Amino acid sequence: MLRNSLALLFLLFVSWSSFAETEAELLLRQLRPRMADVIKMNEGYQTPANIPIQVNHLNFQAFLTAIVKGAPDFIAKLEKAYPHATFAFLGRDTQLISDIVDAVYISRGEKNRVVQIATSKHTLDGMTSAQIVEYLKHANFDINSLSPEKPFIIIDTISKGDVLTIDRYQRHVTGRQGRHILQAVYDYWTNSLGRNPVDLVKSFNFVGMQVSTYDVANPQNLRVYADISNLSSIQEQNIARLSNRTANTNFGYDMIVPLIADTKYKFNEAGYDHFTSAWHGRYEKPSYTGTGWQVTPGAAYPATYRQSVLWIQNEIVELTEKKGFQKEIDDSAKDYEAVLPPFVYNCKSIFKN
Repeated sequence: MLRNSLALLFLLFVSWSSFAETEAELLLRQLRPRMADVIKMNEGYQTPANIPIQVNHLNFQAFLTAIVKGAPDFIAKLEKAYPHATFAFLGRDTQLISDIVDAVYISRGEKNRVVQIATSKHTLDGMTSAQIVEYLKHANFDINSLSPEKPFIIIDTISKGDVLTIDRYQRHVTGRQGRHILQAVYDYWTNSLGRNPVDLVKSFNFVGMQVSTYDVANPQNLRVYADISNLSSIQEQNIARLSNRTANTNFGYDMIVPLIADTKYKFNEAGYDHFTSAWHGRYEKPSYTGTGWQVTPGAAYPATYRQSVLWIQNEIVELTEKKGFQKEIDDSAKDYEAVLPPFVYNCKSIFKN
């Protein structure tokens, strides 16, 4: 019996170590490691000397403090609005925030609630709706699997925006990348698949995270953004708009998008400056290889930047194993009447089972 138990433990160790990359291996990756990668590495991680670095005005410790304080409220709002959803964080601005949201869900037994969409401002320019829908597959997006019971929700920061000419009309655009994807998915759903866009309202949307440069008083913003606490009203208005759409209706730029206001902790801006969480330069236009559209990352950042990213990700892993932090998550969920799975597994053990 003892021999069999020791053999089983040995097999578990071999299995664990075989897919857990070392820090040195992760640092060589083209694309930024996900939290699952960092969790598997965590047991052997040692903080390098002089890490985290401070770059110009950026202070990694300050950003970590912001996300620690703001995460419970943010996660509770998301789960209340979209229970069981897949949350797809867009581009580099949101990567640090996606890390803590991902780690919290993982620590509660849900490993696939958070994905990242690899796109920068110009990445999708010139692509058709069908091509964009195909490209989103790298983020586990499947247009035929969308449902109100398990929606796919894009999340990105929104700032002051630009004035763009869209369908011959000038529009003040905030959340350009998210709305670009919103337009593509609704267009493909309606005009390529021949389905009713009303059926998509509760299954797919874009959530904006307000940052300091967002113009709260802009009439155009007031028309197309509303606080996420009013989600039922937002959905009713979008259904009405889509039911009465005309030839000039643009799905992505005419629909109301839920908005999460920032907190006094500046949680929404925790990753807003790319250096706080970026692994490489902006995402370039994707390449097509014959098997699908491939993510094209920009130039690699120096090792010290990448080491700082791994440091802050590791700090997040350690944070999610603290009962005090998990209690804050539960308390916020209770405040918003959101139902989160209980904290049962620590981040490391869930990947060993």
